[in-house]
Amino acid sequence: MLSFHLIMTDTPFYRRLLARNNLPLPPGTRSAIEAAGRALEMLPHGPVSNICQENNEAGYSPLSPDEIRARILMIDQMSRGSFGEGGGSS
Repeated sequence: MLSFHLIMTDTPFYRRLLARNNLPLPPGTRSAIEAAGRALEMLPHGPVSNICQENNEAGYSPLSPDEIRARILMIDQMSRGSFGEGGGSS
């Protein structure tokens, strides 16, 4: 699973939104191809990535992708102590 947080990505919806407000495409807007490529590149490193930031930067979130990853691994380890290797799934 990968949660990919996008900032200003050039999509048809974004173009319509800008046009409706008579605004130009802002400089630095990522193409949808760039965003998809980055998402695929980061997929093996999930569960979260921010397209315009390094994984140790929190950005607009309270935690960075690295901190989220560490928290998920900690929860996994604690769950194994309670539920065993299967994590409580049947």
